[in-house]
This record gives sequence, structure tokens and C-alpha cells, in this order.
Amino acid sequence: MDTNVILVFDGDDTLWMNEWQYSKARAEFLSFLYTEFGDLMPTIALLMPRYFAIDHDLFPIWGIERGRVSRAMQIVYHELLEYFKEKAPPDRMAEILEKQENHEKQIFELGDQPFDFYDMHWVEGAEEVLTEIKQDGRFTLRLLTSYDAKVWRERSKYLGVDRFFDGIKTVPGRKTKHDFVDVSDYWRTLHKSRFYAIGNGESDIRPALEISPLWRGIYIPHASSSPVFNNKQGVEAYIPPPIEDERVLTLRSIKDLTSVDFESFLKAPR
Repeated sequence: MDTNVILVFDGDDTLWMNEWQYSKARAEFLSFLYTEFGDLMPTIALLMPRYFAIDHDLFPIWGIERGRVSRAMQIVYHELLEYFKEKAPPDRMAEILEKQENHEKQIFELGDQPFDFYDMHWVEGAEEVLTEIKQDGRFTLRLLTSYDAKVWRERSKYLGVDRFFDGIKTVPGRKTKHDFVDVSDYWRTLHKSRFYAIGNGESDIRPALEISPLWRGIYIPHASSSPVFNNKQGVEAYIPPPIEDERVLTLRSIKDLTSVDFESFLKAPR
């Protein structure tokens, strides 16, 4: 295979696991509310859709920036205080308000958990796969990740990301085709290269396919709890369905990446 292959990897939940931290933070927030307020609380069937609606509305403003999750939790908490005023006896409401400052501090700490990168770890086999591919002269590795740019500096050092990639781009929200163009040096290399977007969600793949027929996708699905990203359910309860596109290959594990026949894939119909 003489063609240079540029692989544009996603980060979170493709190379290292981060979604579990979001879900853990949200689960602990719910536990905190029901522990603190007990019989005053509305049903979780009403509470969770409300939380996710708030989080969804904040996303265009905050993106992946640190603070969005905490802010959504604080808004829910303050809405509940207004709700309690209609239900709680005055003496009980006074007790709740007396604890408000401490409550808000605890909620901030809960919402900040997804940005504690010291609890993160690489997906099993990912470092070995990247090492093997990087040593193969046919491939160029790039990283395109949605993340808070300020936190990314320390996070990338902790994970040792730079050792694998020739170029890295962080974006504050959803990835666009222009982001893929930038990180891949598409216009400079398109005459001698083919391009692959590799990720765990449709938003890591589909924007790249819009660029040109030179792009392919490699999809390694992992369910996301975010209302702003893909959250489809497949035949298996916890694994999203494949992306139905002839230019996209679905893998079960990143370890399968070294078995991909890139030469045949490049010659696939387009």
C-alpha cells in the first residue's frame, strides 16, 4: 500500500474512558438529592429528563467546558428549592435553607468529577495498538478531541498523549468537517493520502464523511449518556447499532484495528 493513511482518532471513550465519570457524577448527584430531601423529592422519572433538558440547553454556551455539569446540577437544585417552598413546613424549609451554602459546595464538587483526569485510564490495548501503528511507516496519527482546552494541557501530560500523535486539535463542542480538515492537513495532503475518522460515536465519524469520498470511518461504539451526542440503542442493550454507511467499518474493540485490511478498504466502492 503506497498511499499514506491519515488516521484521525477521537479521544474520550475511544482511547481512554471518560463517560463513566459523567454518569457517576450524575448518579451521585441524584443520591445526594434523595438522601438530603427524601419525601419532598419528585420522582426520578421527572427529575432526570429535567436535568438533561437543562444540560442540553447549556451545551451551545458551554460545550465540553469544565463547569457545565456543575451548573446544570445547581440549576436543578435551585428549582427544587422553589418546589419545596410549596410543600415543606416552614421549619423544615428553614433547615434546608440553612444548609444551602454547604449543599452548593457539595454539588459543585460532584459536577466537577468528570474533569478529574487522575481517575482516567487508557482503553485496554489502546496504547499497544497506537504504538504498533505509529511504527508502521504507512500511517500518520492525528487526534481530534472535544474537551476543555485549559484542562486538556494537564490531562494530556498525565495520559502521555503526545507520544503517539503528529498533530492534536481540541474543540469546545461538536466536531465539524472543518475540524477534520484542519487536523488532517487535508488540502495539503489529499493528492497522496486517504483519511479515516476513528471514534466511539456517530459525531466522531459523520462530519468527516461530508468532506469528500477520500474519507472513511472506523466506528468502535460506546454508549454515551450525553443528550447532545449519539445515544442510540442497538440490538444489544448497552451497545449502539452500527453506522449504516458503506464507507464505515464497525469494530468491537480498538484491538481489532491492527487487523483491518486498509488496502481493501481503500478500494471499496465510493
